[in-house]
Amino acid sequence: MQDQGYLHSPGDRVSSAPYCQCSSLQVDLQSKVRALTSPLFYDHWTRRVDVVETHYACVFLTDTFAYKLKKPIRAGRLDQSTLAARYVGCCEEVRLNRRLAPHIYLGVEPLTCDADLHLGLRGAGRIVDWLVKMRRLPAELMLDEALRRGEVRSERLDAVGRLLTAFYRSQSPLPCDAETYLLRM
Repeated sequence: MQDQGYLHSPGDRVSSAPYCQCSSLQVDLQSKVRALTSPLFYDHWTRRVDVVETHYACVFLTDTFAYKLKKPIRAGRLDQSTLAARYVGCCEEVRLNRRLAPHIYLGVEPLTCDADLHLGLRGAGRIVDWLVKMRRLPAELMLDEALRRGEVRSERLDAVGRLLTAFYRSQSPLPCDAETYLLRM
């Protein structure tokens, strides 16, 4: 495999990042998770990769960025079972969340499988999935951490409430009849 130029530590070049093998037709979720969990997978240096799993996604936290991989599932009205559906879901997540956090939501990036059957981020080859790329927020600034430390002040919550109120007031209402509304519940 040719040198991909991935950084292992500042100043070091890695000749072959530990990509996972993929089949000629499909790449299973476990192989994707295994690849994305390796610090050597990324084109930026990171000491480690922490993984946060939800019902619908896995989030990979590097030192600088967060990458969200939507699980290929169908649950009720949520259908992420196809590559196309996951791409649309990633694009919609970025579009919607950029309205309040444009500096956090950076875009959608392809997870690829090259001719040598190795996974890569924005690499050559066939796209096998999509990732939402975000800036990683410091854990100590998260609401759950501030609550745990008893540092949540009513003034800050009021400020968030005012921001959200102004945001939602500025949005055009979506047309929705009673039957459609009930179907969404």
